[in-house]
Amino acid sequence: MGDRQRDIRISGALKILDADGDGSELGVTKNISKSGLFLLTKRKWDQGTILALTIDYRYWQMPVKARVVHMQEEGAGLEFVDLSDDDQVIVREIVDSLLAEGAWLDDRRNKLRADVSGPVVWVHEGVEYQSELLNLSTGGALIEAENLPAIETDVFLYLPTSGSEEEDRKVEGCQGKVTHQKEEAFGMEFSSPSPEFIEAIESILRAAHEVPTKDKD
Repeated sequence: MGDRQRDIRISGALKILDADGDGSELGVTKNISKSGLFLLTKRKWDQGTILALTIDYRYWQMPVKARVVHMQEEGAGLEFVDLSDDDQVIVREIVDSLLAEGAWLDDRRNKLRADVSGPVVWVHEGVEYQSELLNLSTGGALIEAENLPAIETDVFLYLPTSGSEEEDRKVEGCQGKVTHQKEEAFGMEFSSPSPEFIEAIESILRAAHEVPTKDKD
C-alpha cells in the first residue's frame, strides 16, 4: 500500500554524542524518524537552539545538526537540519535497521498515522463496498468513498495481514464509528480493535515506510 518513505517514528535507544564539544554522551533516543528524534537527556536548551550531534549506532557514526523543537522534563524533541541526500539515506537505513530488529512503531503522539493507498473493503448497514484507503493509524482510518456513510453510524473495516506465504495471509476486521466526512472520503475511529487487527495495521504501516530500491546499472 504505497512505496514512498513515510515519516514514521520508531522506538529505539540510540546513543547520541556531543559533536560540538568533547564528544561526550548527551543521552539516548526514545524514538527516531527520518525528520528528527526525541532525546532522553538531562541537558536543557532553549527552543530553536541548533545542536551538532553524532548518532552512534552499530557501524554508523553519523554527524547531524538538529534544532530543538520542544523541551520536556524527560528530554528534547529535535528536528534534523540541512540533511544532505546521503545523510537522508543513512537515516532511512538506521530506521529500517531498527524495524528489521523488531523495534516498535511509536504511536505515543495522537496515534501513529500515515498516508497509505490501496484497495480496502468495508461494510455499512449490511452492504459491502470496495474503495480506496487514504490514511491509516492504530486508532482509525480515512477511506475514499462515493457513498458516504452518515456520521456516528457503524462501519466494519477489513484489512489484510502480511503472512510470509500467500496461504498464510488472512483478513482481519474491526468495527468502528464514522467520525467525519471530507469531500469524497470519510473518517472512522476503531472500536476495541483486536491485537490481530492492530498487527495488520502495523504491518501496513511498516510496508508504507519501506524505501524502494533503485536498479543498479
